[in-house]
Amino acid sequence: MCLCAQFAAYIRAAVRKEKGLPILVELLRMDNDRVVCSVATALRNMALDVRNKELIGQESHSNTANISNCNELKLKKMTHNEDP
Repeated sequence: MCLCAQFAAYIRAAVRKEKGLPILVELLRMDNDRVVCSVATALRNMALDVRNKELIGQESHSNTANISNCNELKLKKMTHNEDP
């Protein structure tokens, strides 16, 4: 395993141990699509750790409604960046 992967695994575990996952899940309730999309991406990355995945699942039952806007936001951003 390369040094980057070891450091990423350490950070994922540290965020979990410092109780950061519930805070990230709570941010899914924000009305700002960019924040929700960024947090969803961060949670996806945090879920690479099996224990994090379990905890995220327990915390996020009622917070997934805003995530559906992320794909729309990404499509708008991609379309905007492609315009000459």
